[in-house]
Amino acid sequence: HHHPRAAKPAGTRPEDSIRHQNNIGADIIMALDEMVSSATYHTARERFVEATYHTTRWLDWCFEAHANPHTQHLFHIVQGGLDTKMGGLREQSLATFMLRDETMCTPLEGWQEARARTISGRW
Repeated sequence: HHHPRAAKPAGTRPEDSIRHQNNIGADIIMALDEMVSSATYHTARERFVEATYHTTRWLDWCFEAHANPHTQHLFHIVQGGLDTKMGGLREQSLATFMLRDETMCTPLEGWQEARARTISGRW
């Protein structure tokens, strides 16, 4: 797998990350996501669209690799930057996760988005 802006493969594939977390026996494990700074949202919306797509696709690979769904809870990151409008990227990201097995996955906001929403008072 290649990072969209990298010339060489990224160090960890989503399924490898899940296998490592399964192996160490973590109670809570995280799906790999593509990090995009919310500070670039208005200048690089296409990067958020791309990251939302990649994170959703990677979650599916994480589900397939997850060996212990009854003992290890899989969390995913809701993508979409600060696009919180009805039908926006965050809602689209969350909707794609809701189509998956709800017993295996719980959505989490990215810390940058949560921090930005706390500072701006927008919940």
